[in-house]
Amino acid sequence: MGPGRPVLIEGPNLGAYVTLLKAVGSWVMLAGHPSPSDVALSLEPRRGPGACLGTEVVARLTGPSGKTTVRVGTGASVAGRGPPPAPPL
Repeated sequence: MGPGRPVLIEGPNLGAYVTLLKAVGSWVMLAGHPSPSDVALSLEPRRGPGACLGTEVVARLTGPSGKTTVRVGTGASVAGRGPPPAPPL
């Protein structure tokens, strides 16, 4: 996934959809159903070292052969310290 590549944003709820849209919407080309996309991103409830507030980004990529690969995010590319920032008002 890279800048300008078609990406489908999926979310189990509106909040997850909006969160992903804010995170990647400025540097990817959004694809809608049933438009083709390189990857489908979703925000899913999970626990672990890569999770933030109990969720992780999950990418589903379908190759030319039709095989789907699932990749789970590993956390922020720039590590932070302390609690997450407060949402903007």
